[in-house]
Amino acid sequence: MTIGGQAVGYCRVSTDKQSGSDHYSLALQSEILKKMAVQHQTVLAAVFTDIASGSKKHRNGLSQLELAIEQSNVRFLFVYRLNRLARNLKLLLGIFELCQKNNVRIFSFMEPEITNTASGQLQLSMFGAVSQFERSLTLENQANALAEKKRQGDVISWQVPHGYIYRKKHAVVDPETAPVVHR
Repeated sequence: MTIGGQAVGYCRVSTDKQSGSDHYSLALQSEILKKMAVQHQTVLAAVFTDIASGSKKHRNGLSQLELAIEQSNVRFLFVYRLNRLARNLKLLLGIFELCQKNNVRIFSFMEPEITNTASGQLQLSMFGAVSQFERSLTLENQANALAEKKRQGDVISWQVPHGYIYRKKHAVVDPETAPVVHR
């Protein structure tokens, strides 16, 4: 159990779609962080949030978190998962270094505490590398799926050019507006 000092939390989802009521929602992550603060007998002073990719360094919530760590009496950082902080190994290591420099301990709900030891550094590097790999794999799968849809002639966007309408994954000539286009 941890006693003393204040805590901050950080929650992130990648898209607006995910910010709703699914199991990774910002609201659920925030509730878990509040429970973590109670468990550690500390005050959760603020919860910073972002709806952005974990591979991006420039996020408003992350910038506010970093500022709070540098300028406040923060002793603990609570996250649902380490990959909520970053899905980029270099960025995750930078956040951990900032926390170390300011004597802030990171607690993750889903992973063990990362300590300032050789084993802790290895653990952090492994979690970060896996997160970065998962992100790269997701991007690769998305690119492959889009290429296959394009190969099959499917419309990739719901927006079709003027003179066409969207029907069953395909752009078909709109008999009402197509004559205007062909003039």
